[in-house]
Amino acid sequence: IFQAIYLNRMDDFLIHCSFTVCTLTCSLGCNYMGQAYIDHYNNVFSTVYNVRWYVACVRVQRLILFLLQKGTKPYGMKFGGLYTLSLESFAMLSTASISYFTVLCSLQKK
Repeated sequence: IFQAIYLNRMDDFLIHCSFTVCTLTCSLGCNYMGQAYIDHYNNVFSTVYNVRWYVACVRVQRLILFLLQKGTKPYGMKFGGLYTLSLESFAMLSTASISYFTVLCSLQKK
């Protein structure tokens, strides 16, 4: 993208920009789905937490206790075991990418 901007090659610039937009859109979609999964997990935990456990039999109370214990751990869908899919992660990744882009632009001008 940098060379296309500074050498006035609009066809290369448009190709690279469209690729970048498609990559960001795909990344946003995957992170949004991961966030929806996390929200659903938290909704299940809050529903189990608010259930009237004292009316249920002992077997169901044990299952509710098991679900509550599992729900206390923070949950996140991992991509490749390294990257948690969430909107917060997407925001951090976007911020870092913009920072790298501005550094490269400032180095290119010198």
